[in-house]
Amino acid sequence: IICAILFVVYEENNAKTKMMLIYDKLTGCINRAFGMRIIETEIKRAERYSRHLALILLDIDHFKKVNDTFGHMVGDIVLKSIADITKRNVRKSDSIIRIGGEEFLILLPETDVVAAAKVAENIRIVMENHVHPLVGHVTVSCGVSERMPHEKFSYWYLRLDEALYKAKRGGRNKVVVTEDKVSETSDANNLAWKNEWESGNKEIDNQHKNILKLGDKLIAMSISEADNEEIVICFDMLLEDISIHFNYEEKILADLGYMQYEEHANIHKELIVKAKYLRDQYLVGEIKPTDLFSFIVSDVILGHMVSEDVKFFSLVKNKKSD
Repeated sequence: IICAILFVVYEENNAKTKMMLIYDKLTGCINRAFGMRIIETEIKRAERYSRHLALILLDIDHFKKVNDTFGHMVGDIVLKSIADITKRNVRKSDSIIRIGGEEFLILLPETDVVAAAKVAENIRIVMENHVHPLVGHVTVSCGVSERMPHEKFSYWYLRLDEALYKAKRGGRNKVVVTEDKVSETSDANNLAWKNEWESGNKEIDNQHKNILKLGDKLIAMSISEADNEEIVICFDMLLEDISIHFNYEEKILADLGYMQYEEHANIHKELIVKAKYLRDQYLVGEIKPTDLFSFIVSDVILGHMVSEDVKFFSLVKNKKSD
């Protein structure tokens, strides 16, 4: 009898441990760590069988105001209520993942962007019409995106986060869908080196490749559960490498007599100033990690390395052939 009782207690404790490893204690949604494993599995399946796979990034509007006005206990009740409402408005095959604070990811297998947008809009309407005790109406904003073939999760998430940002900037209580075609972000998909980025100068190319590698690492850290200190350290390393690269590149361009040298050097200065500003904003909690890697991808890699640097490649290659 004692052995049987001990076995039952062991099984109960084991079940509780598994629940803690999978689910968020407050909302009952899948937690971030386990959610990333589910997303990884679904990406592999979608890639293998060429299936649709969509994500909704849901954010509660003005949730800080709820906590500040009514207290965190009421805020927790609102969070759980919104999670419960969301669960009732998705399929059993969909996964709702709490990724932190008031943000949730909804993973929809076998779903294209049009169908996912309808799901998001339905959830938005239900939330808008629901009345929470004490708090009243609480709305949500959503970004919606379908994964593109061969797209790495980090870039899929970046497009998704940009859509959510547009929804919030557009007045909140909105659903914004990313373009289902290749965006400028995906042009650097996976931050993989492309032959057309070769400048003709081996050192410049090596520096560019290193920036790509560190940028990819920053993206992975930003989406994972890396803490703020780790992300800042990675960003600082990246910023240092970018500064060294800019100085080296300016020396090469000056020696070559590049006609647009001053303009190019000024762009370098502006990028460094913006990077330091974003770093400071991140440290005080004004921006999210995604804002850091969005800057690296959109401003440094696509906006500068791909768009501006290519302008002097022919000069470097011609000089090399002389």
